[in-house]
Amino acid sequence: MLEPKRLLDWGFAFPCSFCEEMFLPPNNQFPRCEKSDCGGLFSGRSFPRYKGMLTRSAIATKCFRCGEPAKEAIVAEKDGGMVGVCKRHLNSTISTSSDTLVPDKEHV
Repeated sequence: MLEPKRLLDWGFAFPCSFCEEMFLPPNNQFPRCEKSDCGGLFSGRSFPRYKGMLTRSAIATKCFRCGEPAKEAIVAEKDGGMVGVCKRHLNSTISTSSDTLVPDKEHV
């Protein structure tokens, strides 16, 4: 499994950073996930294909962007699951890796 802190630093969503489906391609490109039917709030989902150590409760009670305690849990429109959002990211309009399956920051 890739290091969650590094994935978070690169801009991947909190659940994506802990997901066993994230991988480093053999040609050493940037990490990614090939599950196009997963993702977070910007894709209208609640990370339905997440596979890893986080529970559904953790995804609903931790911010999907940073992992801090959530201020609110939002119901995802496409699958009805709950996703947590902290006060700082509540009105966020910045897309995450869970929308495009690429990070929102340059590779460092």
